[in-house]
Amino acid sequence: ELKRLSNYIFNGKQDFRDKIAEWILSADGEYVVFVYNKETKELCIFNDPLCRLPMYYYYENGLLVAAREPRFIIELTGNKTFNRDSVFEYLLFGYTIGKKTLFNDIFKFKGGTVIRAGAEVSSPEIERLPLFNFENKKYNVSEIDKHASNLVELLMEGTRSRVDNDGKNVVALSGGLDSRMVSACLNNLKIPFSGATFLDYFGSVGPDVQYAKEIARNLGVDWEFFRAKRATGKDDIELLRVKGGSNYLGQSYSVPLIKRIIDFYGGGITLFTGDGGDRVLRDTRPVSNIRNIDNLLRYIVTHNRMIPVDIVSAIMGMDKTDFIYRMKNLLLEYDEKDMKMKYLQFIFSERCPGWHFHGEDRNRAYLRPVTPYYSIRFFTYCMNLPDKMKQNFKLYRKVMVKISPEIAAVNNAEWGFPITSGKLGLYCAARRIYFAMPSKIRNFVQLKHSFSRKVSPYSTDSNVMKCFQRQLESCNALSDYISREELEKNIEKIDKTGFEHLFTLTSLIESFKSGKSSIEEYLESDML
Repeated sequence: ELKRLSNYIFNGKQDFRDKIAEWILSADGEYVVFVYNKETKELCIFNDPLCRLPMYYYYENGLLVAAREPRFIIELTGNKTFNRDSVFEYLLFGYTIGKKTLFNDIFKFKGGTVIRAGAEVSSPEIERLPLFNFENKKYNVSEIDKHASNLVELLMEGTRSRVDNDGKNVVALSGGLDSRMVSACLNNLKIPFSGATFLDYFGSVGPDVQYAKEIARNLGVDWEFFRAKRATGKDDIELLRVKGGSNYLGQSYSVPLIKRIIDFYGGGITLFTGDGGDRVLRDTRPVSNIRNIDNLLRYIVTHNRMIPVDIVSAIMGMDKTDFIYRMKNLLLEYDEKDMKMKYLQFIFSERCPGWHFHGEDRNRAYLRPVTPYYSIRFFTYCMNLPDKMKQNFKLYRKVMVKISPEIAAVNNAEWGFPITSGKLGLYCAARRIYFAMPSKIRNFVQLKHSFSRKVSPYSTDSNVMKCFQRQLESCNALSDYISREELEKNIEKIDKTGFEHLFTLTSLIESFKSGKSSIEEYLESDML
């Protein structure tokens, strides 16, 4: 197939883009393809439509470099200059927007990016194929039962194609909905697997573990519980090296946790997860009424931020007007006209490849993580269904009951009742009321009930805060991006997750600019 495709790419015909788009929309998996013509010395690089594998490129003075991590490009080019606009976006969202990375002149592949370069071309041709317009729906809303049956088949197909027949298949099983459906698919396919439930070091053993264990028991599979330990400085440095800040250091506990899982099950693990189920099979449109681009931008910043935009603006000494201008232009470039559909495009073009997929990529450094929810046939079918069909978990419930009524009847840990319960309608109605509240009331409720939005629990005498202060004092380059005076005024307004992103950024800048890391003084000490 690739050989036939390469003939289209290098034969000079204008329809090669259509042929690449046709190929990648039918080729399931996470991939980057390099095609090289030895005779003409032409090169073509393209990636999967969702950018499931993070990929980067650099071009200057005839040198084209493409790599899986920016650090490899930096090693070749010596470019260590941080982009202030990107730093602003990273502190706000936890990732950069558009093609930019944290580093000047190093850019991200987006889903369906095509790069063509050759000896006869003065500079590479770089473009992103227009693969998805989420306003264009192919299927009818009235045929929900038929569509649910088709989705069951596609999800089973996506699960089957990801099974390792020679290795160990393990499901990261929570008490939620997405991972249990993957487990039920494996069970229906008669694929041997084990269930493993993970809990953050600060989490309490509660419903999530209880219902995961019940699901495993109902399916008749082995189940193990792994409690994460607090990350040490050594874990922080390893994650910083592996992901270069794309996975923030608040996730450093995952490094020793993954190693424990490998020690327990042995090498050659395929780790199935439920990643993507909450975005592909459910109605992820904003609940709030969004009338224009300003409403949409406000919604995106409110619901996806790590540190409030005004605090980011203050500590960086940058007016947020430039950021607003960039974001508006990005949103206006989307093909979708409806504001809620533009939000879906933002989620799948920015947040998923900028945030979610990097968590999987971290795991990929140690084992093989997979999820059937992003199998391309399942994804495209789901996104061609009317969003109204997904409202209030209607479609999700249909699919789950068809796969396994017994598993569907187990309580969802987040709700305390199963997806088949009549209480679901009341829950969805309450959720709509919550999002219709004024933002100040919503924020108050969120602070009362969400751990991740609490003020940072790190005391001034904790190792991580001591390390953070040392970075600010010893690394002069940090003053180019962060005002210590403004930071002192606002640090108590930054919650746990926001601070962990800030610490990730300062650690990354210190490492690149000074060639050393203050974290090295805490290698065996508890940190995040």
